[in-house]
Amino acid sequence: MEDPDWELFTDGSSFVEAWDGPHQVILTTFTAVKVAGIDSWIHYTRVKKVPAQWETQVLSPTRMIIRPVYFTKISECYSF
Repeated sequence: MEDPDWELFTDGSSFVEAWDGPHQVILTTFTAVKVAGIDSWIHYTRVKKVPAQWETQVLSPTRMIIRPVYFTKISECYSF
């Protein structure tokens, strides 16, 4: 992982896949990740990279622009 990345994490206590986030990565080690808004470190096996989001703009029937969407507001960065 490279700083700053956006990651999702799970508490691992249930068999249902429930992810919290995305949260911005502040620091990383070989075994743990420190994210914004969470006091404790999270083990690397409990995080995953946020899937890329894309937006499209149709210019004509045969031309289209595809570009990645980045978070622009702090309210879009955190979901609790």
